[in-house]
Amino acid sequence: MKIQSSPSGTISGANLKTTHISINDLLRKGDEAIDQQRNQAKEANIFSQDELHMAWKSYAYKMRDNGQGTIFSAMTKREPQIIDENKIFQLIDSEVQETFMIGIKGELEDYLRKELKNYAILCQFEVTENKETKVALSNKEKFAAMARKNPSLHTLKTKFGLDFDF
Repeated sequence: MKIQSSPSGTISGANLKTTHISINDLLRKGDEAIDQQRNQAKEANIFSQDELHMAWKSYAYKMRDNGQGTIFSAMTKREPQIIDENKIFQLIDSEVQETFMIGIKGELEDYLRKELKNYAILCQFEVTENKETKVALSNKEKFAAMARKNPSLHTLKTKFGLDFDF
């Protein structure tokens, strides 16, 4: 095909396909995305404690399979609780676990929102106050701490003549 140029600067005989993005197209796509987010936010499916527990465990095992043992431990030690309709509360043991959980909070919320079909879910974590944080240093202190939890140890000690004072 022979291409000829016309005096007006256009090329005749060529089929040129041009792609352009107009500002109106961008605004329209932005409005569609906003509408979709609003529709998702309106979806607030009420879910049960059992449904939450299943989705929570599923995510925890996904984390374990990805080598995230700390997150798995934090998520599986205690069951999460539903507060209000859309807030999920989880007690965790340490500030280290809290740091890990806050790091995955957004991903966890997105996962739960999709699984439970409730796009208003928010997660909240709190470190437990462990009252028994004292570490027993001597053998006597270790035995006394264990005997407080299980008084039968005193009976075993006297019956078998055990001595922990070495």
